Amino acid sequence: MSEKTGTKTTYKVCKAENSDVITLPQQVREHLGIKSGGTISFSIKNDKVVLEKNEEIPIDEVIKNTINQYHELIGELANH
Repeated sequence: MSEKTGTKTTYKVCKAENSDVITLPQQVREHLGIKSGGTISFSIKNDKVVLEKNEEIPIDEVIKNTINQYHELIGELANH
């Protein structure tokens, strides 16, 4: 797929254990900044599949948010 020309590249869907998989072309991965282990989302809009890179959240932020939610829930339980 070329951003300048809008050309399409066809890829075959392959079987990997119990899943069907496709390969993301290097050009797409580089353009979106997708690295191995990263996450992406698929959605369907106007009969087209849209692929988006998910924002990566640093693990320390995830832990902090989880602890804050835990403390809030414990506080709510203590007030009952």
